[in-house]
Amino acid sequence: MQNTENIKRTDVRSYQMAAQVLFLTLGIYFLDFDINCFNVFIVALSTSLTQYICCLLFKQRFEAKNAVITGLSLSLVLRSNDLIIFILAGVVAIASKFIVRFNNRHIFNPAIFGLISVLLFSNSAWISPGQWGTLSWVLALLIIIGLFVAVKSNRLDVALAFISTYIVLTGARGFWLNEPLNLIFYQFENGAAFLFTFFTISDPKTTPQTSSRRIVFGIIAGVWAIILRYYFYNPYYIVYSLALTSGMVLLVRIILSFEYPKIFNKMSKAL
Repeated sequence: MQNTENIKRTDVRSYQMAAQVLFLTLGIYFLDFDINCFNVFIVALSTSLTQYICCLLFKQRFEAKNAVITGLSLSLVLRSNDLIIFILAGVVAIASKFIVRFNNRHIFNPAIFGLISVLLFSNSAWISPGQWGTLSWVLALLIIIGLFVAVKSNRLDVALAFISTYIVLTGARGFWLNEPLNLIFYQFENGAAFLFTFFTISDPKTTPQTSSRRIVFGIIAGVWAIILRYYFYNPYYIVYSLALTSGMVLLVRIILSFEYPKIFNKMSKAL
């Protein structure tokens, strides 16, 4: 049974890597992404070497695919004119898996952790949400392949919960403000949002293990995305929404880890 699960997980990671390479290729050669193949290689190398070193230090089995996926994820969204920024993001991303942990699980998506780290502490890093443009075929390809990967990883529920919440609240806000329909629909033409939905928030390692909890997780992330975008005007609202949601999950887990009177036992188990 365990071998079957390992095979499925390996297959899912292979699909995700293939999809990421495809989108990077399209981005570099057709969409004029502000990144080159050398930078992509350096990021993947930094994540792989960091994973190898951390596995040695923490006496764990080395798996290159997880590190490469993190490197490709960073390459898809992170932009900088300084190569050291890419290296630092990769190192911090992988190191966070081994250091920022609770109950033998890492809390934050590694790519998101590395990305936010360089965004907060460097003026030389940024994200370009508009790099995907508004080409319908690109968005369609993102959605189709993203759905396939989410289904294979058994995380379609959290992906749909997030994007549905994001779309419904964005539409409701637009109607409340009497915005024209074309403006409302234009706000949905965001390749970065769909990339995040199907390739980041659906990470099996950092999302809840049950479907009901994953749906709640996705809804909360969607609400955070709306709040950060329209009320705090944060241009990186998608990235921070996942980090804030993961932080909330960590806080709940810490609270529930304490010993409480018996009257709270059932409530604790339900959560």
